[in-house]
Amino acid sequence: MILLSRVDDRKIVLGLYNIATDLTHGHGDASFPRLGQMIIDYEQPLRKLHDEFVPHVRSIGDAIQSLAPIYDRRTCKVSEWRAKTLLSLLSTPQTAHLMDTSEVLPCEYLSQETIERWIIYTMIVCPQQLIMNSKCMQLFEKSLSNSFVHVLYRDELLLTHQYLHQNLDIYKSYRQLKLTELLNDTFKKAITEQPLYRRERRKYIRPQLKELALIFADQPALLGK
Repeated sequence: MILLSRVDDRKIVLGLYNIATDLTHGHGDASFPRLGQMIIDYEQPLRKLHDEFVPHVRSIGDAIQSLAPIYDRRTCKVSEWRAKTLLSLLSTPQTAHLMDTSEVLPCEYLSQETIERWIIYTMIVCPQQLIMNSKCMQLFEKSLSNSFVHVLYRDELLLTHQYLHQNLDIYKSYRQLKLTELLNDTFKKAITEQPLYRRERRKYIRPQLKELALIFADQPALLGK
């Protein structure tokens, strides 16, 4: 819906589509009235999405809260990685042959960017959870602090802080969120702190990956059959 709202001539495009369908098939598209109403209803997508998601607020809050341990592990400081010797097989060779187990293994393959998109996009349409659930608020603030741009679809991007600033009137009833202050603080962190944090992560990961490559080249059986 946010993507659709970016198309200035969306009503004209929909009308031309219906005319083209009429010329081709002798009648307009049966779904044209419904599509037209949807475009009118979602003129301001965030406002409409708030209403649509009200019945699902609680279940969405529970789902996002379940991401907390995974997301916290993904975004911990590099000093913690060094203390845990993350990605290093040589630090504890006696346990290198042991298989790690986890009940949330599928989530380990998700990128940090994907998890952040889940957190941000659900919380901006379910702001009630930011008030009722402190953990959701912490995840939302942390996600906004990590980046100021997020993917909508393929190469379509959303300047998240700017977009929320433009739609602050929708959150008037949630004044206790202090959204303006939150957006300003997190944007500053995303601009000033994140480049250094990402650089330190790269500095740590590169030698660890080189070490793993050498180990697996020397002992390919570690990778299994």
